[in-house]
Amino acid sequence: MKPREEAKKNILKKSKELTGKKIEGYDFSNGNDFEKILKSFSTTGFQATNFEKAVEIEPKNPTYQYYNALILFHIGENYHQSLERINNALFLIDFDDLELRNKSLELKAQILYKLNRFEESLEIYDLLDSRDPLFWYEKGMLLQKFNKFNESIKS
Repeated sequence: MKPREEAKKNILKKSKELTGKKIEGYDFSNGNDFEKILKSFSTTGFQATNFEKAVEIEPKNPTYQYYNALILFHIGENYHQSLERINNALFLIDFDDLELRNKSLELKAQILYKLNRFEESLEIYDLLDSRDPLFWYEKGMLLQKFNKFNESIKS
């Protein structure tokens, strides 16, 4: 076989269909939806890994802790680690940063719900007041688990 043909045979091999999670990033042509960007991290692994490194480099940054917890929550692979991160964030948040504190408490309630720790989740939901309709839906569903149907309807 001639060297050129041998090189072509070795370099231009037929592709194989891969199995597993499809790797794709966020489509920025649809605008900047931060929540969707975070959710896309589950299929763009190196960004999530780099966010984890940011937490390692600056572990006392509550914002990094919060977003790392949010990423882990949306990936859905390790709710315990997500809970650890959100607890770290809540410990580190300045008393005056109400926005980050409320977002962190809401995320903690969602994480506890996923871990079937419903009573703890409900305690946090009772502390919060949100304008987000999803928040009220989730609180209503949680109240139903405790057969608190009248309170659920109010939610």
